Amino acid sequence: MEIEARLIGIVLGLALTVASAVLFWRPEPPPLELQAFRKLTETTPTSLAEAIRLYRQALDGDPLSPYRWCDLAEAWIEASRTGEARSCMRRAQELGPNIPQVWVRAANAYFRLDDPAEALRAAAAVLRMTPAYDAILFRYCGQFIPDPRQVLASLAGNQRAAQAYFRHALSSGSFSTAETAWTWLRQNSCADDQLAVEYLDSLVAQRQARRALEVWSEYLGKRNGDYPVPNRLFNGSFESEFTRAILDWRIQPAGQVTAARDSSLASQGRWSLRIRFAGDQNVAYGHATQAVYLPPGAYRLAAMVRTEGITTDQGIRLRVSGDRLDARTSQVIGTNGWTPLETIFSVPPSVDLVTVQVFREPSLKFDNKIAGTAWIDAVTIQPLSGGVRQH
Repeated sequence: MEIEARLIGIVLGLALTVASAVLFWRPEPPPLELQAFRKLTETTPTSLAEAIRLYRQALDGDPLSPYRWCDLAEAWIEASRTGEARSCMRRAQELGPNIPQVWVRAANAYFRLDDPAEALRAAAAVLRMTPAYDAILFRYCGQFIPDPRQVLASLAGNQRAAQAYFRHALSSGSFSTAETAWTWLRQNSCADDQLAVEYLDSLVAQRQARRALEVWSEYLGKRNGDYPVPNRLFNGSFESEFTRAILDWRIQPAGQVTAARDSSLASQGRWSLRIRFAGDQNVAYGHATQAVYLPPGAYRLAAMVRTEGITTDQGIRLRVSGDRLDARTSQVIGTNGWTPLETIFSVPPSVDLVTVQVFREPSLKFDNKIAGTAWIDAVTIQPLSGGVRQH
């Protein structure tokens, strides 16, 4: 790890020197710095002493440049002269208080000096200035800071960076860090619906559906309503705006079909889901879906459906599906007031996540283009507590 940190530090120093040269309209790093860098990479005592001499010479010619102080600090680290390295880096930070490249190099230097507190302070300063160095700084933290709570504490007051740290943990497969970061974000009012969507997707992809349910239920708070007990399906009355979470309703585009929440008609509460068919296609519709975590057992899926002018012989129904599972309610066509639909189904031991759909099967008849409007409301999934007749 020390060798890797050393190589990262040397290359990072040159890269940021080049970047700063571009930033400040310099065509290339000054020749002295390039000569010193070459000597530094040779790693012999003689070449290291020559690198320090060249860096000091460059600093004499530009004593107010924070980059030159960074260069010399990194050379002193190579020479194991920690006192000189710290002194030079502090001077660089004083001269470049608002230059992120300087503070990135400071973070790297303090990590190499085994000073994680100063490294985190420098990293936090960069993260307040710009997101450009998120990936490299979070990678450093993953290598040198064993407890992600230390990293999160340094990000207090910086919601953007804390959220970026969580996303970095997810994308890099550091799931225990992501778990800790999510808890911290939620406790510090930094979690939001989009982060929850990403976290649930990750948990489901890892086949951790039960944990996804726990995370979702804890995050929702007062938005839970009757979820997950007694109703195992979230937002069954469509009272909450859709979050696009996998454990919420997801409405996908479907040609000439429009679907949206509707406050003009409801069987329960104030809202329902309205689905309108334009009459131009023989639609195979299954574009309003929700994934539901269900332990093995018997359940009842129920809903209220209202229709207006639904044409053809294939109307609206609800369907629950999964591995070796496909249960459907009866359908509703034509014009009807609020009509109860339900079906009984069993979840086998090998399945814990099922999909609920508002469903319309294509018609096989000549007159097969569906028109009309349907409203769906009061969708519930509850454990079966007694014998009921399947519809």
